[in-house]
Amino acid sequence: MALSGIQSGQNVYNNLLASQGAKAQGPQTNDKTLKPDTVEISYEARARAEAAEVLKDIPPGTYSEETGIPDVVREGLRMFSIPGWMGEFTPRHSEADKILGQPYSESNSALRDALSPSEKEDLSEYMHTLHQHYTDELRSRNLTNIEFNKIRFHEDASLSEEVHQAVRQRLAADPRALELMQEFGVTFKAEG
Repeated sequence: MALSGIQSGQNVYNNLLASQGAKAQGPQTNDKTLKPDTVEISYEARARAEAAEVLKDIPPGTYSEETGIPDVVREGLRMFSIPGWMGEFTPRHSEADKILGQPYSESNSALRDALSPSEKEDLSEYMHTLHQHYTDELRSRNLTNIEFNKIRFHEDASLSEEVHQAVRQRLAADPRALELMQEFGVTFKAEG
């Protein structure tokens, strides 16, 4: 039994790689060379890749004993934090899932995915309104960066609570926000 066709093509790939300076051509169809596939990387993926590069140089002993997260990462994540009390105003539809291995049907992602396009617009409008009331309150106080961080990290409980109650009052005085809160099951006592 002769396998001459296979044997003659057996070393083609090796010969292509061995030839210096020669570029391999892709498959040809109707005398046109197919273009190689291209891949675009998202901003988030690029940021994660760059973070992974940075993290490889972190010396041993700079990890949190509690979480195993490198200190530099923990501090970076802390910069994106918001006060814990903001959760009181956030519908489950907008929260990240906190339970690993949770069935999809019980997840916040399932709640969000089940929304109609108009409900998704309402959710987006509400979250924008909530953020706007929060930032307007912070701006009205002319806070320094240190004071702002003390609110975010709840390091100054009385100042944080003042802002919390002020955001509550802003939401309570906003009829559209109250309507959207009701739509998404967000409730609180307006008087605090």
